[in-house]
Amino acid sequence: MIYSRLKLILVASLSLIVVALVLLLAVDNSESSDERKAFQALHSIAFAAKTPNGFWCGDVAELYIRGKISREIAEADVNPLKPLVDHPKPYHGYYFVAMESGPDIRTGHGTISLKGNLLSTDTFGFCAYPATPGRKKKLRIASPIADYEKVMDSGVPVLSWPNTNDRWSIID
Repeated sequence: MIYSRLKLILVASLSLIVVALVLLLAVDNSESSDERKAFQALHSIAFAAKTPNGFWCGDVAELYIRGKISREIAEADVNPLKPLVDHPKPYHGYYFVAMESGPDIRTGHGTISLKGNLLSTDTFGFCAYPATPGRKKKLRIASPIADYEKVMDSGVPVLSWPNTNDRWSIID
């Protein structure tokens, strides 16, 4: 009798552990799916920034107005020149912003200021960052050269092109 009760308790405990693990994996998978979708959107933004005269670097929302990205992505722009919504709406938990500087692709080192410019013949920089900061959440930046990512240090976006050797991982 005691043996069958212990067996029942053991089976029930193991079942609860399995259910908890499945739920934990489902939440983690959902977060990584949202992150993946947001980073795919950043890649779309970077692709859409290419113009016949160089690169659009003014904001993200204008790329929607030009028919190059979806409205959903454009509504996540935290600094649009012509706002599409009263307040930015996160795209799969991420906001986007045009950076104030980008990498100097001609020399391969240093940066070029983009602040106040709508077009650049040389470069661009866009940032995707979590709407809700948290441990292990990543932010990503895109340029004509490559995309880089790192675990977020704070809840603010990167506006100036960083030294990419500073804990940034290149994304192929």
